[in-house]
Amino acid sequence: MHLLFLAEAAIEPGAARHGSIMVAGNATTEYKAGRQKEEDMATGHTVNYRFHHRHLIVADVAKTVAFYEDTLGAKKIQEMEFRGRSIVRLELDGLPLTISQQIHTGVGDHIGLAVDDFEAAVTELRAKGVEFIVEPTDLGSAKFAFIQDAAGTTLEIIQVMKQN
Repeated sequence: MHLLFLAEAAIEPGAARHGSIMVAGNATTEYKAGRQKEEDMATGHTVNYRFHHRHLIVADVAKTVAFYEDTLGAKKIQEMEFRGRSIVRLELDGLPLTISQQIHTGVGDHIGLAVDDFEAAVTELRAKGVEFIVEPTDLGSAKFAFIQDAAGTTLEIIQVMKQN
């Protein structure tokens, strides 16, 4: 099943920005702003950020997972443990949803944005004056860091390393 969402919003008089979110049945999600790559590079945007997941921090993981599975029809795709905490990854209409208890101090619900070049993303964000609420971390299988947008929404910047 494919879902396509197109949005258009005025940035300034006479200018428009186009965006699309495409969700495929295999949980591959892509987001790309309508500006061409050359325009991105001309404005200093050299890193492509893609939607990766939505992460909910909850008190009772099992109860929350049961709600999403039983009430909304989500499918469990992975269970794991990290730092002694249970983490469950679900898929709801092709979108990845992660549910866990608190893992990182000061980091709550957040949106995960994937990048292909983590170091380039960190360098670009620092150059733009972005402060990291969790400094870049390399786990071997993934590299991640947490930042906040201008409204205080927490964003995880993540690069999942390819497994050989």
